Amino acid sequence: MRTPVQEELITLLRFELTGAPLPEDFRLSDPAALFRLARRFDLAHLVYDALRRNGRESEAQPASADYFRAVWRVEQLSFELKQLRSVLEEAEIPFLPLKGSVMRTQYPAPWMRTSSDIDLLVRPEDLERTSRLLEEHLSYHAGILYGQHQGFSAPENGMHIEVHHTLWTKANGLPDVFRVLERVWEEARPAEGCRAEHVLSPEMFTFYHLAHLSKHLRNGGCGPRPLLDLWLLERRGDRDPEKFRALLSEGGLETLYEALRCVSESWMTGSSCAGWEETEQYILTGGLYGDLTRSDALGIEKRGSKLKLLSRKVFLPREQLAALYPEIKDRAWLTPVAHMKRWGRLLKPSNLASTRRKTRSVLNSKKETAEEAVSQLERLGLWEPSGSPEAKE
Repeated sequence: MRTPVQEELITLLRFELTGAPLPEDFRLSDPAALFRLARRFDLAHLVYDALRRNGRESEAQPASADYFRAVWRVEQLSFELKQLRSVLEEAEIPFLPLKGSVMRTQYPAPWMRTSSDIDLLVRPEDLERTSRLLEEHLSYHAGILYGQHQGFSAPENGMHIEVHHTLWTKANGLPDVFRVLERVWEEARPAEGCRAEHVLSPEMFTFYHLAHLSKHLRNGGCGPRPLLDLWLLERRGDRDPEKFRALLSEGGLETLYEALRCVSESWMTGSSCAGWEETEQYILTGGLYGDLTRSDALGIEKRGSKLKLLSRKVFLPREQLAALYPEIKDRAWLTPVAHMKRWGRLLKPSNLASTRRKTRSVLNSKKETAEEAVSQLERLGLWEPSGSPEAKE
């Protein structure tokens, strides 16, 4: 059952996306708790706007800074995306905008759909050339090369850009999802009037949306935003139902789709999400990109003990360590040095509090937390005793 604060958040989000009027007796039971919850999910700007548009300026005021930050952030992201488009079009490097860059166009106003970065997909053989172009033509600063993407930061505003060369790796688990997403370029076509920019078919875009949020769910939560995205995608009406169902079946995401479609429909129409109330609570009580407590509990469940999970966190697998210290990729003998450099960073005074918090999270983990999370993931068809995504450091 939803708490009063959760119900108020959903009611305000419904107004923002559908225009459904607030109930005549609508009031905030605990304004501070509402804003805390909204901020945890990066939705405080929508709460502010909904209250303001309903003549509740004084109640909205605590989130005014969140609103203006969201508008500014989306303007900056849009500016950087325009720069990226220009450079990649001129170089004729095929690319696909992903996630928020695409979803933003589906909202009543672009600023409503915030994101922390810009995500693009290029072909694996174009990653090195793309990286060189961004550094030379846009003065981007290259960051860490993870298994799926190269990170960059823009010099003027610090916006983060992730250039992906694949959407899924075998290390992410869910091998059926991997097989579907291997064909991503087969489902892409040039955007109207463009040589380099491509768009995904509606069926593959929604499939990837579900696959991506499944990674966050397996790390403890995804927040409400992906469900708002899904509800808007459902309204587009441009998918081929048979083709989409075939992708879901092949990728093993049918149950996940049905559950999240039911919950999102409940939020936006006021209907019941009977049978999926626990899934709704899993989302509303988790984090935006995961949940450390649940993630650690699941990690202990997979590895068999707290000691084994702590050992995994202390001694990162070489592939993950190489993402942080690329110099060890071709020089395995430097691996112990990289481990020591990482430990030194984790024990720096500025990072010590975070390191302690993460260690306590493992040591204080409860079996009940793992059992509840595993139950949810099993029901959604997402639980694997091994192979689930590792949270970024």
